[in-house]
Amino acid sequence: MPLSQYPPAPPPADDDPPEEPPILGSWGRMYATVLVAHVVLIICFYLFSQAYA
Repeated sequence: MPLSQYPPAPPPADDDPPEEPPILGSWGRMYATVLVAHVVLIICFYLFSQAYA
């Protein structure tokens, strides 16, 4: 039986409530905080490695 003879599938149900923003109020702020934390960690590791090289 060709696929064109099957009825179209119903759209998926959207029963999930919208996702709440994280602690900082928006996902953009959360991503920026994580990015800044990684940069600070990298700088700290660099400084420690230079100090104890």
